[in-house]
Amino acid sequence: MNLKQNLAIFCFIALVSTAVADQQNTPPRITDQPVEDVVFFRSNMSISIPCLAEGASPLNYTWKKNGIFLSGFNSTGSNGTLTFNNPTNNHTGEYQCFIQNEFGIARSNSVSLRKFDHFINGSNNATAGNPFNLTCNFKEDSMNKEQNYWSREQNDGKSEKIENDRMTLDPNGTLWISKIETSDSGNYSYIVPMQNNFLHKACQIELTVSISSGKDKPIPKTFQRYVSNKTEYAEYNKSKKLYCIYDGSESLKIIWKMNGTSLEKDTPDVALGKSQKYLEIKNFQWQNQSTNYSCKVTDDGVANKTKKTHNFSVIIVKPYFTEEPREVQIVENNTAEFDCKYAGAEYVDVEWTYNGIPIREATFYKNLNFGGFNDCAFKIENVTKNHTGNYGFKIFNKFGSVYKDVYLLVKDAEPVKPNTNSTEIENSTAAAASSTNPDIPDPSPQNTTDTSPVSTKPTDAAETGKVVTIVLVIASIILSIIVIFLIVMKCKTDSRYNEYELADHDHEANLGTTPEPNPSQTQPESSTNHSDSNHPEAKKRRGKHTKNNTATAE
Repeated sequence: MNLKQNLAIFCFIALVSTAVADQQNTPPRITDQPVEDVVFFRSNMSISIPCLAEGASPLNYTWKKNGIFLSGFNSTGSNGTLTFNNPTNNHTGEYQCFIQNEFGIARSNSVSLRKFDHFINGSNNATAGNPFNLTCNFKEDSMNKEQNYWSREQNDGKSEKIENDRMTLDPNGTLWISKIETSDSGNYSYIVPMQNNFLHKACQIELTVSISSGKDKPIPKTFQRYVSNKTEYAEYNKSKKLYCIYDGSESLKIIWKMNGTSLEKDTPDVALGKSQKYLEIKNFQWQNQSTNYSCKVTDDGVANKTKKTHNFSVIIVKPYFTEEPREVQIVENNTAEFDCKYAGAEYVDVEWTYNGIPIREATFYKNLNFGGFNDCAFKIENVTKNHTGNYGFKIFNKFGSVYKDVYLLVKDAEPVKPNTNSTEIENSTAAAASSTNPDIPDPSPQNTTDTSPVSTKPTDAAETGKVVTIVLVIASIILSIIVIFLIVMKCKTDSRYNEYELADHDHEANLGTTPEPNPSQTQPESSTNHSDSNHPEAKKRRGKHTKNNTATAE
């Protein structure tokens, strides 16, 4: 094995080592967990609650239901997903996943499972030319009905989601039809999407549209069908729709405005619905709360010309992080700071945890310094190895919650240098003292010597580690590319040399002449002679070839 092959193997090992090193001696870090606060299920379907993590092995997964650990579930590995086949009413409740290794405990977002088996089968009659609506009445306050939709059964038996200019769905699940036609007769279903692409049919209605006894005439007045509230609630970084559903004559117009400026087409931030009957705000941000939205309705085709304007304001009520807490790596006897800020309307509460338990139960709780209003930050002064672990931040109110789990790694103090004064020796001795942490089950945190400057900000140490890792990976990749390039060039050079050798052999066979031997080289009788011995390139090739033959003869 030559030097280049050794370098290639070394580079490969460096790349693998760099990728694996990030998971060595680290607590669990969740990579997949429940996203929604509530998940609905029905009979005869399977449902799964994801829980995946990475970190130092082994990882042990457990689940809690309504605050009590589930018996019979204990998974070790990289996947702790909880699955129920054909769930029943007994499976309803609030679930949360816990992942533990010797360096700490992480917990997932909590999720509520609810059974939904509602089904209504009915029929309706309508007269062509008039406005009409389809409703599916059921009470489920925790369901976000904006994801639900109406579908119509086609001639081939397949169902198609309803989306057209005459039919608009409001957030309560009512389908408004501006001017119904005889061709609208058919079977309609109200669909509630569930997990694993399972579609639950909550209502099925057979609609029959008959022809009116008289001649169709324009609607004599304007009808207000559904208009959003003056103050609407939105979730941070999710879409929000404002509705302005009206029926009227062919002259009916709906114009949307933002801060007094008319919207004539879609933009990267907003989208106009069918017939302008709703406005969709994409990825609602906290700054959108200061925007004034309005819809102006005009209808010149009725006896009393309609002119009406609706104004809306949108606020975020479900809590969200304006500054998420981040991982902290720090040396002993310094101050660890967790920066954390949140926002949200109505009353908001904060809950902190340490290794899966309420932080108020930790032995060091009295030594914590917490932030102020709208501030979920806190700091720990004079940290020791006992503070190593996972810290959870949960912000919640009646509209929902948000959760973040981060890690605090307390490293050994810098080793004492030989030439230090008595004061430095005393400080170093005090920093080296540590004890068993009663708050972590079976703890054995990794002792790591950090000779880098001490940082009291969590972002500096964490970012520095990430930058070093990235630089090492990039350097390894570049080195690997260079080695591969050199190997390829070497192969090309050898290939060209072999072509020259073959050409020389063919040439000699045709000429049948023997050149004079080179007195400076000792050639055995079996060596190959070249007819172009006076050519410089031939001399070079002959010298190399002679050496090879000499070695063979020996």
